[in-house]
Amino acid sequence: MININEVLPQKGIITSEIQSEVDGNHIKITARTLKRRNKKPIEQELYFTRNGLTALIANLQVAAFRLEEGEKHE
Repeated sequence: MININEVLPQKGIITSEIQSEVDGNHIKITARTLKRRNKKPIEQELYFTRNGLTALIANLQVAAFRLEEGEKHE
């Protein structure tokens, strides 16, 4: 498992924020990240349907499981 709190400082990320909005069957996820001081924040917007987000989560769980299994065999 990756600890986000350990990885973000290594990448020079000072703060980050994730916000989500739900409108019926659509979900908007906005991620804001401030890299290094005195720089503009980076903002990304991701749009999903409920089914699309469910599929994404399932695929991420499978990928995480495979990574974990690979680490056990090393």
